[in-house]
Amino acid sequence: GPWGVAADPEGQLALPGARLDGPLAVVVGSEGPGVRKGVLEACDHRVRIPMLGKVASLNASVSAALPSDEAPLPIFGDGTHTRTLTHVDDIADGIVTATASPAALNEDFNISAGRELTVAEIAEIIWGACGRDPEKFALETGPSFEVDVVRRWPDVSKAEDVLGWKARIDVEDGVADTVAWLRETL
Repeated sequence: GPWGVAADPEGQLALPGARLDGPLAVVVGSEGPGVRKGVLEACDHRVRIPMLGKVASLNASVSAALPSDEAPLPIFGDGTHTRTLTHVDDIADGIVTATASPAALNEDFNISAGRELTVAEIAEIIWGACGRDPEKFALETGPSFEVDVVRRWPDVSKAEDVLGWKARIDVEDGVADTVAWLRETL
């Protein structure tokens, strides 16, 4: 059967050292708790994936896609839920801009990108950035979380109007940067 490989920041092997020469079942945990203890124990390997920052969901998603050309990719829900991904450099720039602006005093802002994407679109962007064959891209949908936000799309107009600030790094470039960083780090 397939090798069970759990992506775990404290795994015994770095991703390149793991046996990945056959069918794989890659298990990637959610934000926060990661892969559950029982699942970790059932896997053949626990591989370290590099983490940057406290919320490593994009790192984990890309790390899971890097070693495998297998499809379908499993996702929670039907792929129509939306998210707005913002590059950390844009967030830092937006915070600096707001703290330096007198117009921002006692105000609040959504410091975020404004491009809403479905989970399916994000998965396809990750697949492509990892150099996978676009003809092989497919999703395996599963049950959604019991409590899940269907649409995450912030109104960024106030940051644009008051601060003159807008996120500059698009999702494709940000994911490509993450893939390049992970390849260098792995």
